[in-house]
Amino acid sequence: LSSTPRVSAINMDYYAAGRISAICVNPNNPDHMIVAGETGGLFETTNARSATRTWSHLSGFDEYAVTDILILPVTGVAEVYVTCADSYKNPSTPTPLIFMRSAGGSRSWTRVAFTASTNIVSANRSAYRLVKHKTNNMLYAAGKFGVASKPEGSSTWSLLGLPPGSGVTTLETMADGTLIVGVVSGRAAGVYYRPNGSSSWITAACPVAL
Repeated sequence: LSSTPRVSAINMDYYAAGRISAICVNPNNPDHMIVAGETGGLFETTNARSATRTWSHLSGFDEYAVTDILILPVTGVAEVYVTCADSYKNPSTPTPLIFMRSAGGSRSWTRVAFTASTNIVSANRSAYRLVKHKTNNMLYAAGKFGVASKPEGSSTWSLLGLPPGSGVTTLETMADGTLIVGVVSGRAAGVYYRPNGSSSWITAACPVAL
């Protein structure tokens, strides 16, 4: 960042942007940034630091409330993951709502499919948060399905043992690899953490009642 931060309006000129719900900057390329709109807009720039930056609208997300974006820096076009809440145009749209754009030259999006063993494919499973583990190559997604993970480069996701019905809206990783989640629905509502290398969730003591 420069010593004199600059704030300017972003004219996206698109009817479906809505309020800004997520911003992600490529950690290996500060000129590459993706911005999401709450009511179904996804916009990308590859010259973010330019005074004359340009934006392109990424198709395929007009009907979704985009909740988070994760850019994995690789050579060429970065791999991008996007989480979405329910489709406001078609509530019966198959879920879970996580999409991936592969690295390389492809600009197409693929809906992420969880394994059948997770037993969450047929339910309404909005997704809210994506993070990459700080000490290994694991990716984590949080949503109405709880928390799911997969190794980077793999297409297989699996659930991480929270009680059934645990809706997770926030997920973070600490520097030592500990996972922290906020469960807002189901019988396990509260704050939980899972130490790096452990398969067990521990209830975090909170200073006030939730």
